[in-house]
Amino acid sequence: MSGSSVARVLAGILVLVPGVAQPQTREIDPITLIVGPSFSLAAAPEFVAARDIDNDGLDDGVAASTREDFVDILLSKGDGSFRPGITYPVGRLLGDVTTLDYDGDGNLDIASLDQEGGVAIGRGLGDGRFDPPVFLEGDRFGQGIQGGDLDHRDGPDIVTGNGRSKNISVFINRGGNLGFLQPVEYGVGGDVIGDDVRGVNIALGDPAVEMCAAFDTNGDRSVTVDEIVQAVNAALSGCPA
Repeated sequence: MSGSSVARVLAGILVLVPGVAQPQTREIDPITLIVGPSFSLAAAPEFVAARDIDNDGLDDGVAASTREDFVDILLSKGDGSFRPGITYPVGRLLGDVTTLDYDGDGNLDIASLDQEGGVAIGRGLGDGRFDPPVFLEGDRFGQGIQGGDLDHRDGPDIVTGNGRSKNISVFINRGGNLGFLQPVEYGVGGDVIGDDVRGVNIALGDPAVEMCAAFDTNGDRSVTVDEIVQAVNAALSGCPA
């Protein structure tokens, strides 16, 4: 068996023989990577996501650029290649993108950072097309975006990281026609306290709490976005002990 077909790895396995420790060799099949094809887009992509946009069971590509006012959609053929790219116009310069079903109709929608402030959401039609975007006003210095169901009701919510403002913005989804509450901002340089949390609870109709702080739970001497999200979840539950 040639070395080109099988990678031989010397493993430090000791066989217990009375008075002797003998190393053994074992053969591990190699992982082969090939260079895939390249696909031209209307803009130089900086942010990408991969999800099934047209409901055919295949993951498609979504790409955005901070220098353009549209999103590129690449619908998969299922063989590692894509159909010609589709441009989805938004009308404002964009940033990071995420794809989730924000309106609960079973089709994936696109949420992208809007460089003029906040988030642009395009409602997916389930066939690779999108309705004109809905704009949620927010911080002008967004750099990252994630979606997730923070309050376990009414579908995925949106969290953006705002680099120059040193905070995150939380957009709570109220379901239906992309109805989001006004964003609440949380500083990431310290604890989440008092007024911010009361604002979330009052907006949701939950009892206000005096404090629901974000703590350094992983011991890295800083409060991370994950720890902020944990604090938001606790706030939405009334800050249980």
